[in-house]
Amino acid sequence: MKKRLHFLAALLLAATAALSHGYCCAAQTSAPDLQAQAEAAPGPEAKDDTDERLLKFKQLAAEMQRLKADARDKSKLDRMAVLEFALKLQIELYASLDQLLETLQQREEQGTDTTELRSSLATIVSERSALIRAEIAAIRALRDELREKGVSDKGAARKDLLRWLNNKIEQMQDTQIALLVGNVARLERLKLPVEDDKAYLNDLLPRRAIELSGRISLALDTIDTLKQWLENASPEEQKTIEQQLRTLEFQKNSVAESLSVTLELMQQLDMETSQFGQILVLATGELLNKTVDAEVAIGLLQKVGRSARLWLDDNLSEIIVRLSTFVLILMAFKLLAKLASRVLLRLISRSSLNTSRLLSDFVQGITSKVIMLVGFIVALTQLGIELGPLLAGLGIMGFVVGFALQDTLSNFASGMMILFTRPFDINDVIDAGGVSGIVRSMNLISTTIVTFDNQQIVVPNSKVWGNTIRNVSARDKRRVDLSFALSHQVDSARMEALFKEVVDADPRVLKDPAPTIKLNKVGEYSSEFIVRPWVLSGDYWSFYWELTRAIKDRLDNEELAFAHRQQDVHLRYPDKSSPLAIAVMTQPEQPSQG
Repeated sequence: MKKRLHFLAALLLAATAALSHGYCCAAQTSAPDLQAQAEAAPGPEAKDDTDERLLKFKQLAAEMQRLKADARDKSKLDRMAVLEFALKLQIELYASLDQLLETLQQREEQGTDTTELRSSLATIVSERSALIRAEIAAIRALRDELREKGVSDKGAARKDLLRWLNNKIEQMQDTQIALLVGNVARLERLKLPVEDDKAYLNDLLPRRAIELSGRISLALDTIDTLKQWLENASPEEQKTIEQQLRTLEFQKNSVAESLSVTLELMQQLDMETSQFGQILVLATGELLNKTVDAEVAIGLLQKVGRSARLWLDDNLSEIIVRLSTFVLILMAFKLLAKLASRVLLRLISRSSLNTSRLLSDFVQGITSKVIMLVGFIVALTQLGIELGPLLAGLGIMGFVVGFALQDTLSNFASGMMILFTRPFDINDVIDAGGVSGIVRSMNLISTTIVTFDNQQIVVPNSKVWGNTIRNVSARDKRRVDLSFALSHQVDSARMEALFKEVVDADPRVLKDPAPTIKLNKVGEYSSEFIVRPWVLSGDYWSFYWELTRAIKDRLDNEELAFAHRQQDVHLRYPDKSSPLAIAVMTQPEQPSQG
């Protein structure tokens, strides 16, 4: 029996492919191609094959009826396979019928007698309606039988196959209903009565839309319930539920396709479809659908608004309580962060550890941020947010961000090294990373330095740590280095005493270490004296400039000039009676200009 089911399924697949090809061909020749065929129709003198085509139509119709008669005594699956193949013949039949109607219209436009052809076509088209309705009834009966069989069968594979066959029957039913709507148009074209067919469709299509909408709503509700169960299910139960969800999604999509076809046919007959269109949008999630109009969109918005109001009515008090709790928790943790920062600052200031201000600020800031992060996570739990998936997502995001920001991580590591090795502190004067200035702030990523001309420069910590750091403010004492180049004629002892007198006159000069005042070197043009007193680091620049000026003024008062580079040239004549000496001495003076 299982092999037979698979064989029939393969037969149905082949028939479906042929059906799709035939239906597409019929659809493609229904409008512009038929018009082109009408324009290329043979003239009055050409051979008329209308009778031949009419005969072929009747033969095709008889063959289709014979197939249906042979299938009456067969099994359900055999009948389904025959009905599927007969449907292909039926589509070809109606394509041929539409061509005959085009021929009728051409003859009427040419003024040819069409009484006999019109009569034959009217009989055929009228008979088609009854036959199509009978086909619809047969397909519905077969669908009901297969549904009963699907309930009784227990094998999963057989149920999946029967479910697929049931979807094929639904597609066959949609096709038959579409053929009936098309036949109503043919009846109207021939000016024949259509009241019975329209009454049948006006009853069938709404009932089918209600049935399909109900199945979609049931599938949506079941999917939502299974998704809720999935959250707390065991691994084995999760596999079963996921399989059920896939099956329900497949069924929902199949039913949604049938509902879309049904609504399109209802719109062709000017029936109301807005309430069913809302269900279709919920099932497919597609607003840009030819069966969805403005009324459907408005209805959906109204439905969402009503649902939102009902939800707020039921949950408003709980929402207010949760939001209030969320805000109170954040406020409490903010106060706790401030208190922890103050306590930590006192502990650091009272401890014997020689911590830098940079490290103190960093520890306070990171402590405050960690406490606020913990408070935010605790507050989120009050809003009903699951922390497990959130933390897992943050972990994955942290890995991705860390991989993408490798340079930033290098700055982070350098910042940690600077904090713990303390090569400089806030307000220190440093030369690092090619920048000289005063350190104003620092974080784990960068260091902010204000230069002496008041430019603020942000230097990445990797640049600071990766180069030589010169900290001018690290020591409380600094030596001022001055040098003066004087003439060789000055008295060295006198000059050393003069410099010492000027240095000792300034109270900022430290006694320990003692100043160094010496004749450093004798050059080609001058004698160089060095003056190197020690002062506090905070007095360095003011003392440097004032001492330089004081020594300059004292040298001026003593009328001692600084040495300059100069070269003396002496001309010596060996004999005043020589021709060169006579020429120089007898050369007339040049008249002065101006």
